[in-house]
Order: sequence, then structure tokens, then C-alpha cells
Amino acid sequence: MSRWWKCDLQVATPGEPRFRGPDSAWQIQTPEQRIAAADRYMATAAAVGLEVLVLADHNSVDWVDTMLAAGQRHGIVVFPGLEITTATGSDGAHLILFMGPERSAEDLRPLLYSACGFGPDHPPFNPSRAGEPAPAPNTVPQILDKLPDDVLAIAPHAFGENGLVRQDTVTSQLRWKALHHDRLGAIDIGDGAEHQQADTWRGRFTRRELTDFPCLPRLPFVWTSDAYRLEDLGSRYTWIRMQEPSLEGMRQAFLDHEARIICGWDSRYRGTAQTPNDVGHAYISEITLAGLATSEQPLKVTFDPRLTVLVGGRGAGKSTVVAGLRCLYGETAGLPTQARDEAERFLEAVFGDASITAVHHLPHTGEHQRTTWTLADGSQTLRAADHLTSTDFRVRVIGQKELFERSAGSSHDPHSTSRNLLALVDDALAAGAPGAGGAAAFDRALDEARTTWVGAIRRLETEQTAIAERGLVRERVDELTRQVEAFDNEASRARRARNDRILSQDRELDRRLEETAQALTDLADAAQRRLPRPSVEVVVPDLSEAGEDAEAQTEYTGLRGGSTSSLTVLEAPCSTRSPALDRRYTGWASAAIVGRGRKPCPRPKRTAPRTSASSLLSAWTQRPTNKSALSWKTKPRTYTSLKRALRNCLSLLRTPPGPGKPSMTSTRTAEIDVGHCSTRSKTAVACCASLSRTTPTPVLGLHGSETCLTFAPTASLPTYLP
Repeated sequence: MSRWWKCDLQVATPGEPRFRGPDSAWQIQTPEQRIAAADRYMATAAAVGLEVLVLADHNSVDWVDTMLAAGQRHGIVVFPGLEITTATGSDGAHLILFMGPERSAEDLRPLLYSACGFGPDHPPFNPSRAGEPAPAPNTVPQILDKLPDDVLAIAPHAFGENGLVRQDTVTSQLRWKALHHDRLGAIDIGDGAEHQQADTWRGRFTRRELTDFPCLPRLPFVWTSDAYRLEDLGSRYTWIRMQEPSLEGMRQAFLDHEARIICGWDSRYRGTAQTPNDVGHAYISEITLAGLATSEQPLKVTFDPRLTVLVGGRGAGKSTVVAGLRCLYGETAGLPTQARDEAERFLEAVFGDASITAVHHLPHTGEHQRTTWTLADGSQTLRAADHLTSTDFRVRVIGQKELFERSAGSSHDPHSTSRNLLALVDDALAAGAPGAGGAAAFDRALDEARTTWVGAIRRLETEQTAIAERGLVRERVDELTRQVEAFDNEASRARRARNDRILSQDRELDRRLEETAQALTDLADAAQRRLPRPSVEVVVPDLSEAGEDAEAQTEYTGLRGGSTSSLTVLEAPCSTRSPALDRRYTGWASAAIVGRGRKPCPRPKRTAPRTSASSLLSAWTQRPTNKSALSWKTKPRTYTSLKRALRNCLSLLRTPPGPGKPSMTSTRTAEIDVGHCSTRSKTAVACCASLSRTTPTPVLGLHGSETCLTFAPTASLPTYLP
């Protein structure tokens, strides 16, 4: 049985002067070193899957026998050969000559002097340059004319340097004559995939479209490595189908190159793990017929996955094999009348006591199953887990007599031939599916298979993407594992415990603050119910000069504890338009200021030094004085200073005078200028509202461009301050 062999048809041996060893341990001076180098060479070739090599040292056969012996030790078939620089072209076109693997260096050496024309006047190597091969005196046509029948020729690197097709090497007439020579076995065109689609002369040559080269349809293309390093072995190769690697098998492959030669750059296999030896379709591999009435010995026939031809004379058993296949995988019901009657008689006469066994392979997976047939049980298939079921592996078996009967015409029915042949087509459409056939059933099965295939392809792409990302996922998992381990060390656990304690304490503090705030609120409510509720008197000075801004006003409503008062404030020109009130007073008052504001008035100049509230209070309560009145003014600029000024006012208004001082009803006034406070008049309103519970009579005065709060005491003062 033939198969595809992975071949490299041009490799240099370690003895080639231009061959480069892989490392410093590469030595070839002694016979032992030569054998070791050859073994290492063949081991490398076998590792990359090469099975056939053609040696091609320039003008030399010295390493042929050593390489032949090494190839046998490593299971590689080696063809002895050499490479010649011919006299064709400006710099000499190269040519590879090789013989069968059973030949030796002594068989190949005469070619140098017979066909190539080397001799005393034309030595194979340049006498003035040791190791440099000399060109042969004969041209390519002359060498091919003189080749013996047991030698094949290949034109290497045809488009490269010293190539037979390169225009810099060979002119058109010489090139045409060499390419059309009958003894030229094949030509290496290089990587055809790079130029197969190009609209160039080389592209048309690769596609065999040049009409002025009628040799192209019959000329086989190969791909060789021309390896001068171990690393280059297997980089370029050719698949050749042969039963066994031999010179005759190589010659037959060259003659039938369309079916038996595939270059390594073929898009069906390049970049994939698939090879031409992989079979994806269903096929029968063997059949065994025992207990035949015509033979005492069992008859066993093996089949090639691609094509098997049975050749033999009358009585050799060709019809018996066909009938056996029909019993296993076919049927006789669909045969023409005469062929059906003959098949039934054949079963009774020859297969009455026979046992037929065959092995078939399923598509895609290549899984094999064994099928048996007897006249009593019919055809049964042994499946996985030893399950025996009826056979549904359909095979269309067509015998020669069936074809004769189907193609025979009838005088009574002019359409019988067409009808009988079309029945074969219908049967072929239904061959792959169990049950009833027909075009409609085939279309349905095709649609279902296409849908299944598309879904499988999508799942395959998803799985391939996941597999491709598996390394990244593993790295991420390792990284997260390291982070978790680092996070779970002793220091991290201590830090987390400390943070948990702080958070717990913070929650406890918030809870206690809420309880304290609620207690203070309850205390304020209780104090409000027990304290007298003061009234609020609003004194508004003349603001006739304020213009249209005097129309803006604010409604203040709602003193806590159920008492209400109304405070109307006419805003001065320097007031602000912001409606927000300080949220700290939302529990005491609610106010909104509306109006068209003006830019803040310029800060008034200070004309006299101010007296602090503490010194004034000390003079009022302790030091003797004849003053019967107390007056204090201040101009705070921030909310904090305003609050402090308000508290000082309360202290001045509530503190009893010292000995010999007037009574509480004496004239005591405190004026706070809030015109330059950051919150301006709205803050004054809020403060005034809040102080209405703690001062006897707060008076709000708006003096020109400034806003002032003036307070005057009454007979009694409360003791509670907010």
C-alpha cells in the first residue's frame, strides 16, 4: 500500500566545504568523528519528520557511503547524489543528479566524467583554490542527453542564484530548451505560495499559465531546503506518494505529479499538524470471505483509503469481492431485474454457508468498526462497548454487469437508459444516510449537517480561544494567589484587627454622640418650657435712601416652643443675594432673604481704638465710676467673631453693676456692626432670632450702608444661653 513520504531532495553533507557545524564539538577529521557527525545529522533529520533525503554535495561523492549507513541506522532512506554547476548560462545553471538508495559512491562517481564531462583538462575542483568546485564543461541539455536510465535530474532553486529559470542565469532560448528536455525530472520553484496569486511572469509560471512553455503542465514542482546547517533540515520539503522509496517510485511520482507530489508550501497543510497521510473520509480497509463454496481457503483483500483497483482474469474472485461488499454494506433491492436475480442466485450458490467480515473507518474521527454477515443473521456491526447492532454504514456497490444492464436500451421504452442511470444518482445521494433516500432527504440531511458543523466550528473556536488564554489565566491565578498569601501574613492580620477595633470604636462613639445630642435636645425642650418667652421688637430706621433695594424683604417664622414672632428685615444695599442660612440655626429659625443685592460696601475706616468687652465689664462690676450708662460697639468679620460678640453683649446686659452703680434699668447698650461679616445681614437675622430667647429686647438697626444689632436690657434677664 502506498503512502506519502516526507522528502528533502537537496541536502548537503557534513563534508561539503560550505557546511557549518552546530557547535565546537562538531569534528569530522577522523573516521569515528565522521560517523558520529553523520549519526547526529540523521537524528536531526528524523526529529523533524524527514523520511527521504537526496544528497547533493558539489562535484563530490566522498560522504555518500557514510551517510547511507547512518540513514539505515536511523530509519531514513538516503538517495546518493551530487550537485553540478553546468556550462549553461552566464554563471552556470545548477543541476542535481541522483540514483536509487541501493547504489553507492562508486556507482555515482562515473557520472562526473561521463555525463558531466570532467576529466584531466577539466578537474571537478579548482586547482588554484582548494575545495572550490569547478563548473562542468557540458551544458544542461548535453548532461541530460548522456544520463543513464538509472539516474534522475532535478533543477534546484530555479528562480534563485544559478537557477535554470532565472533570467540573469539563462537566456530565453537556452532556458526553453533545458526545461523541455524529457530527462529533466522536476524543478524547484521555491515558495510557490508567495507568488501563486501575483500577476507577474513568475506568478504565471507557478500557475502553469505560460502558453509559450508547453512543458509546464507535465513538469513537476518540488521544494528543497538546500540545507548547509543542521538547523535548516526540514525547513522546506516535498510530500511524495510511493509504496516504498525507490528510484522507480520517484520516477512514477514525477510522471503523475498532480496525484503524487505535494509541496510543503501547499495551503492545505502548511502551518498545520495535518499531513497528506491523514484520511478524513470514510473507507473500508479490508474484507475477509470464509466458507465460500468456490474456495476452501479464506479470501482476504486490503483496500487503500483512496483508490483500489482489482485486476485479475476470469475466476480470480473479482465478482466475489464485489458481491461480498454488497452483502455487508449494500442491498439488492435497487438493482435492475436481471442483475438482482443473478445476485440472489450468487448468494444461495456461493455465500450459503459463508461468513464475511470487513473493517470500515468512520469519517473525521477515523474510528474503525468490524462488520460481519451471514445468510441467517444478515449484516451486523460491532460498535463500542461490544454492542452488536444492524449495519448503517452505507456503501454503493456497482458491478460491471449492473452498468451494462442499466445502460442497455429498450425498444419498448426509449427512456429506460436515462431512468436507470438517474437511479444511480439518487442512490448515491442517499448512500450516506440510513432510511429512505432521495434528493429531498439529502437536502434535509445536508442542512442539518451544515448547521451541526457551523455550531461545532463555533464551539471549536471558543475552546481554542480559551486554550490560548490558559497561560494568561494561570499567570493571573498565580499572581492573585501570591497577593492573597501576602495579604494574609501576620502583619496584615494585625493591621486588619486594629482597623476593626477602630471601626467598632467609631460606631460606638457615633452612637453615644447621638444619645448625647438627643439628651441635649430634650434638655433644651425642657428648659424652653420652663423659661419665659420673650417678645421681639423690631426697630427699622429710615431707609428712604436705599432705593429699590428697600423692597426686598425676608420672612422669619417659627421660634421653638410654640411661641411665634414676626421679624421683617429691610435689606441694606450692601446685603448679599445668597438664600442659604447657616444650618446650625435651622432648629431655631427659618429665614429666606430675597432681593437684588449690590456689591459689598467698602470697609469703613477705623477712627478710634475700640474697647474690649472684658475690660468694659470689669470696669462696670468692680472699679468705682460715676458713669450711669454703659455703651459698647464692635465690628466682627467672621461667624466665630460674631458669635463671640453676641455672647459678650449678653454678659454686659445681664451682669449686675458694682457697688454704687445704677440699677439694671440703667442705660446699657451694645451695638454690633455686622456690615462686614462674611454672612452679612442674614447671619444677623439668624443670630437675632436665636438671641431672642436669651436677651430682653434685641433691636436690629440698619444704619446707611452698615447693618448693626443694638441690644437694650429690660428689668429681668434669663440665665440660659444657647
